[in-house]
Amino acid sequence: MQSLLNLKVFFLLLSMGLISCSRVQLAYDYGDWLLERSLNKSLELKKDKKKELSNRVKDYFKEHRKTELPRWSYFLYSTADLIEKSSPTEAKIKDSINDLENLLKRSLLLGAPSFSELLITLNESEISRLEENFKIENSEQLEELSEESEKEYREERFERIQERIEFFIDDLNAPQKQIIREFVADFDYPNRSLWVQNRAHQQARFIAFLKKKPRLKELEAYFEDQIQRPEKTRLPEYQKQIENAKKRFYLFAQKLSESLDSKQKAFFVERLKSLASDFKSLATEG
Repeated sequence: MQSLLNLKVFFLLLSMGLISCSRVQLAYDYGDWLLERSLNKSLELKKDKKKELSNRVKDYFKEHRKTELPRWSYFLYSTADLIEKSSPTEAKIKDSINDLENLLKRSLLLGAPSFSELLITLNESEISRLEENFKIENSEQLEELSEESEKEYREERFERIQERIEFFIDDLNAPQKQIIREFVADFDYPNRSLWVQNRAHQQARFIAFLKKKPRLKELEAYFEDQIQRPEKTRLPEYQKQIENAKKRFYLFAQKLSESLDSKQKAFFVERLKSLASDFKSLATEG
């Protein structure tokens, strides 16, 4: 489960431009090392399996570069073209986000068979260490959240969102910053730890499944189902939180998009095209 999270985070950062254009090549070239390091931290594999993991991660990125990066590039070019030629609507925003989610799912599904082959070899001791590491990570995350005041929570998220949006559209004006303030003010601070609770729930399911010694095909099917239909196994209250957050985000994205002036819109289009070009170049180099 943690491996899927690590992959998803990496490609979300890459696709949404949270890694600047000048660093896309560097980020992708070192993505295998970052992912391998993160997986090793959770799995604590011995030397022979560390080598196997390293080879599998490298093979994964090689295949992703060849088969998936062209799709990401096309998505970014298409989004830029849509923004350039039409006005934003809630329906168009939903379609773009759905397209992005489908790209993320494809990236995860691509790696599921290979990583399943490695995970199926874990012995009882390795599974126990993985279980303990999950608990430690979740405990640390909950402790961090408990130490964050509501004011700090909202201010940190406002600054993060502003920084990421300005990467795409350049400097925000005062009314646009207020749109972000209003969006952040609606975040569910009292239940901010729900995502950690849900992660712990999902990890416990996964550990219980591993302990049953599933066959390879069963593990592959487990990952495929988890990637394609994650809502099936989420905590009900967390799934409800996600659904509400999506509704708020669609409205926020539409409101912010409608506020863009011609200069910001042009900047946005060029940024997307630049990222698309970087992705296309990476795919060609592969």
